[in-house]
Amino acid sequence: MKKVLLLCSCVFLIFATTATTSKHKIWILGDSTLCHYSSDDGYTVKRVGWADVLQSFLNTDSSEVHNKAISGESSKHFVNCDNGWNTFKDSISSGDIVIIEFGHNDEKYKTKDTIGVRPDSFKIYLSMYVDFALSKGAIPILGTPIVRDKWGGDTINYDHIVKDSIKIGTETTYSFVVTDTNATKDSLYGYYDYPPVTIELAKEKNIGVVDMRKLTEAYFESIGKTAADSLFAVKTDGTLDQTHINNTGALAVCKLFVDNVVSQKLSPLYTWVVGATPVTQVATRAAVSSQAGKVVYQGNGVASIVTGQTVSGFSVASLNGRVINSKGTLLGNNRIALTNGAGQMLPAGMYVVNYQYGNNAANSSKITIR
Repeated sequence: MKKVLLLCSCVFLIFATTATTSKHKIWILGDSTLCHYSSDDGYTVKRVGWADVLQSFLNTDSSEVHNKAISGESSKHFVNCDNGWNTFKDSISSGDIVIIEFGHNDEKYKTKDTIGVRPDSFKIYLSMYVDFALSKGAIPILGTPIVRDKWGGDTINYDHIVKDSIKIGTETTYSFVVTDTNATKDSLYGYYDYPPVTIELAKEKNIGVVDMRKLTEAYFESIGKTAADSLFAVKTDGTLDQTHINNTGALAVCKLFVDNVVSQKLSPLYTWVVGATPVTQVATRAAVSSQAGKVVYQGNGVASIVTGQTVSGFSVASLNGRVINSKGTLLGNNRIALTNGAGQMLPAGMYVVNYQYGNNAANSSKITIR
């Protein structure tokens, strides 16, 4: 009898320990702008989906990202594709987060009708993922598609718009029926495009949504075309891929997502973000200061921190402690350049700079670069 009780106690202990150490799962549904690339032979500057770096912003003790996004997929085709929705949906559990972002391939309904869907049907497919997640007790979060690196002067040319498919008062194979003959294509944008449909669905379902289209457009325009170009992948023939971001771009874009999640307090995801607290310093392109601990911009656009004294050592790290630059770059006037190990400008985001004066105790400054 004692042996049986002892055995039961051990089993209970093991079960209890396992239960308390389980991680919350974050499932990613999407396309090539979010996915993981196991190889990328056609590129000299490789493609990296922004969701593939999401884990670096989160507490690894409490969360576990499962990036199921697949290159070339749409909300319609992802359901039954290889390694798609039907292969893992039953693994989603109560309390999990399900991040859903499509649009780039859905808009190809004219040329790839097995892949693409019009915005009205797009909403139906998104609803299917959302409703299933809710039925499992999971928490869905919708995202609008990021913009492409296409410009008209100093502004992004937003090209998810399907205005050319809108026919006023007529119907063709790939057009919408619009009976109001006074309507214009511009006025119909809010009803017949993927981002507004996504936002509308989130409101209807009372779930979270991150407007990545708006966030990436504003960010790219704030840093300018040259800096934005550096965030995108480059093909082996030297041409810039205007759709897919590189590793630096993935970190910058993912940070936009994470910051917005924290700003909206999308629970419980925002509570798993490492360093989800207000930053103590802000670097803006207009900021110039010689005060100790302040952040300035060099003429070449590289942010730097003024220490006020000559430092003997320093490092730049992300908020979760991952060292980005263990050596750094010293500038004149006791300044540390906030660059990566290759001396390149850091993307927008939050960082921790640790520096030391001689044998004195180390100083730490939390900053954000915009």
